[in-house]
Amino acid sequence: KAKGKKRFVHTTDSNHKLGFAPDLVQRNFTPAEPNRVWSSDITYIATDEGWLFLAVVLDLFSKRVVACLPLRPQIHGKRKWRKVWRIWLG
Repeated sequence: KAKGKKRFVHTTDSNHKLGFAPDLVQRNFTPAEPNRVWSSDITYIATDEGWLFLAVVLDLFSKRVVACLPLRPQIHGKRKWRKVWRIWLG
């Protein structure tokens, strides 16, 4: 059951000297064919049992959700995330 109380979690730390990922899309948000450009985001949902992460992937050609994956907060680290996505997306 989702809670109605508003909370805000700061998840971005821009105060670092690390590099940034390359811009492979180059602001072309209208690809010519399906499954060429996907976009994703993660949001956090407060529940009675704690935080739930919800990851969504959109195909920018069709503007449709191609993957929607609820995740437990125990999944940490780049390798574990990659493993989850590989299992889920096949």
